[in-house]
Amino acid sequence: MTGGEVPGGSMVTVEGNTGAGKTTLCSEVMYEDLKRGRPCIYVAADDFPERIRDQMRNLGIDVAGYENRGLLSFVDCYSAEAGRIPTEKFSVSSVGDLTTLGVKISSALQDQKGTCLYLDSLSPFVPRAKPESIVSFVHAIGAKVRGLDGKAFFTMSTGSDETIQRQMEDMADCVIQMEAFEEKDVRRRRLRIRKFRNRRHQESWATFTIEDGKGIIFYTKQSRRSN
Repeated sequence: MTGGEVPGGSMVTVEGNTGAGKTTLCSEVMYEDLKRGRPCIYVAADDFPERIRDQMRNLGIDVAGYENRGLLSFVDCYSAEAGRIPTEKFSVSSVGDLTTLGVKISSALQDQKGTCLYLDSLSPFVPRAKPESIVSFVHAIGAKVRGLDGKAFFTMSTGSDETIQRQMEDMADCVIQMEAFEEKDVRRRRLRIRKFRNRRHQESWATFTIEDGKGIIFYTKQSRRSN
């Protein structure tokens, strides 16, 4: 759909409603980066890092080896907010403390060439920080990752804040929209590439499912007819 791999030096916004598969998409793309030997940082703002690891394992993604080799680091923005003591090497006490979070991300980056960042999600930031502060934070972190020729992915729930969403779309090189919806009493998901700067891409919606041990599976025309 994207006409090839998302290139280094790109910023990507992933938008979608609850249950659309944003976390799953980021997990799968990150796993491909790890398999290619690229250092990755996962900023967990919407769930505990250990639960994210469990969800990845359910998809058939085991990142333990990459963590042991120093290729993957988690930045925990969630545990302290939930009243737990963070156990990750990198963590913040409040998801609204963007200055400290920026410092932690910079420490995790270590200026390693090609490092990719996955921040999931920006939505918890919305009630705790001003829109202009969030946009400025994303711009600064995105620029730093781009400068290392890495990729920066930011997820956001649809409707969290229209001003932030619009500015995120303007800044991004690629905008991916995802949606969970009901069709004939069956829950379905779909995805489209709304924007991809300087790249020909498919703009129409593509329906997909998420299966344990397999992850995202796109429907073919034949499978849609059979359903």
